[in-house]
Amino acid sequence: MNLQNRHISLRIALLFAGSAILLLSCDDGHPAGDKRSSEPLMTQQSDTLTIVSSKNGRKNYRFYTPLMERYQIDGKPYYMEFRRGIDMVTLDSLGRDESTIVSNYAIYLEPQELWEAKGNVVVTNAEGQVLETQQLFWNQKTGRVYSNVDTKITQESDVIYGTGFESDDKFADFVLRQPMGRVGVDIQPTDSTAAAGPDAAGAHTLGPSDTVRRATAPAPVRATTGASD
Repeated sequence: MNLQNRHISLRIALLFAGSAILLLSCDDGHPAGDKRSSEPLMTQQSDTLTIVSSKNGRKNYRFYTPLMERYQIDGKPYYMEFRRGIDMVTLDSLGRDESTIVSNYAIYLEPQELWEAKGNVVVTNAEGQVLETQQLFWNQKTGRVYSNVDTKITQESDVIYGTGFESDDKFADFVLRQPMGRVGVDIQPTDSTAAAGPDAAGAHTLGPSDTVRRATAPAPVRATTGASD
């Protein structure tokens, strides 16, 4: 083989070698030039953890969890996941226990300040009313708590079911949607001078058109009805 042919063969070999290197560098399951979006990266894992959260210098809740996993994207907080559930206590302005929340699972989206609790969610407020549901959201930015699934509220002898609810984050002022059940209601005498007798209080069977609303004053849940009993 003469010198010219050797140079041609060498150039062809180098060309194939360069092509092979380029293919290998791009052969990661994604087309060349494809920019993959960042994926959440676990940066912290803690077992048997108790956390006290503060906002604007005031403690607003504390909670215990058997397992906490924290994820970031591009070095920025993304979410905390609690796959074994949480046991949370919200605090009033004086740092006293206000309400409790327990669930089988929870996730907290840090940038949005949004909690989601799922699986046997039970909430108890300062008046002893118990709310049970399978999914609950708590938006800390707006101070609202809500659910769009079946909900049960128990207080004293009253048990009420609804298709969802909305409340403040103290669970002191809430509305139960499409309630079903029987609750005690106050019945005012037609004669304001008459003494209240045994019929001054009764029971009302709730229907989908009714709304159960919890006032901010420490009083039992009463039914707002469309017709008198």
